[in-house]
Amino acid sequence: MAIFPGATFEKLDVAWTQENQVLYSVTGSGIEGTIIIMFDDFRPELLQWSKEVEDLELAAAYVDLADVEDKHALQTMWVRWVVNRPIGVQRLVKMFGDKFTKGYTTTDYRPYRYWEKRGVTAYLTDDEKSALLIEYEYTPEEKRQREEQLKRQRQGN
Repeated sequence: MAIFPGATFEKLDVAWTQENQVLYSVTGSGIEGTIIIMFDDFRPELLQWSKEVEDLELAAAYVDLADVEDKHALQTMWVRWVVNRPIGVQRLVKMFGDKFTKGYTTTDYRPYRYWEKRGVTAYLTDDEKSALLIEYEYTPEEKRQREEQLKRQRQGN
């Protein structure tokens, strides 16, 4: 991918991804830790639609639309940064603010801090003093804007 020309991109095959999800890890010189990127892939849905419609021209159009390279079919859902060295929570509070939600994940009971207005979740050590990985996602406002943009594109505006 052109953003990191010297990086190593590895497609990950993990048990919990759905058919429409693609996961890549990004590593390389100058990248601190590992970056994991989750993409949404619209191609499986188009292929499913092609099987469900009775109109053969429409079915063929769906198949044609699905026949694109990853760079045209993948949309970023979230980015996860797995750090090499833990980052102090106080540093994150200085960066993202003191308005966050505290909690524990439901899968492994890991403590976290979530800054909704920034779209940032930090997953912490058990003593809650350091972050081991930081996840970036679209904020609710960015998600709303993105949906509006996609809606306009579908309508041809």
